[in-house]
Amino acid sequence: MIQEASKDSKEIEVSEQRWVVHSGSDLGRAVADIRHIRKRTQAELSAEAGLGRTWLAKLEAGRTALVLELLLRLLRRLGATVTITIDDPEKHDAS
Repeated sequence: MIQEASKDSKEIEVSEQRWVVHSGSDLGRAVADIRHIRKRTQAELSAEAGLGRTWLAKLEAGRTALVLELLLRLLRRLGATVTITIDDPEKHDAS
C-alpha cells in the first residue's frame, strides 16, 4: 500500500505496501494499517513491544509528541521524505 497524505487534504492513495510520512498522524495511520495487516490487536502489539496499549492507541490516533512533529518538519525543510515499508513476514525480526 502506498499511503500518502497531502498536507492540504487527508486523501489517501493505496497501491503498494509503503507509507509516506508527513506528520505524526500519518505515522499513526501507518502503524495502525500495518498492525491490521499483521492481524494483531493493540493489546498484542503493545505487549510484544513492551509499550502501553493506551500509548499505542494515542499514536494510532495521531496524537504524537511535539518532538516527532518538529523532526518531520525539519526533514521536510531539508527535502527529505520518511517512508515506511513492510518487510516480508518470513524475514520479520520480532525484536
